[in-house]
Amino acid sequence: MSRTELVAAATAAGIAKASSTKSVDLENALAKMSKTKVEGSGKKGRPVNPDSARQKAASNPKGKKGRPVVEGSARQLRETAKAERAAANGGVVKRGRPTQPKTEVTQEDQATA
Repeated sequence: MSRTELVAAATAAGIAKASSTKSVDLENALAKMSKTKVEGSGKKGRPVNPDSARQKAASNPKGKKGRPVVEGSARQLRETAKAERAAANGGVVKRGRPTQPKTEVTQEDQATA
C-alpha cells in the first residue's frame, strides 16, 4: 500500500494527524483497528437476546405503548373539538390575544410627544 493510500485509509478510519504520522505506525494502527472490529463485530453495549419478550416487543413496529384510548372521554371530546376548529381555520388553531395592527408614527408625532 502506498503512502497516499495509507494516509487516506487512516483519515477515513478517524486517526488524527495521519499525514504527519510514519507509515509503519499507520499500518500498525490500521491493523489493530481492523482486528478489534472483527473480534468485537463493532457493536457496543449489552448483547441482544433473541428469546427476550421485552426486546421482541420493543422491536415490533406495531407494538402499542401507553394507555389505551377511551372513546367518548372528556379528553377525546376536547381533542375532536380542537381538530374541528383547526379544520375550520385551514389547519391553524388560533390561540392567545389577537394582535393590533401597528400604526405609523411620523416625525411630527414624535416631535410633539
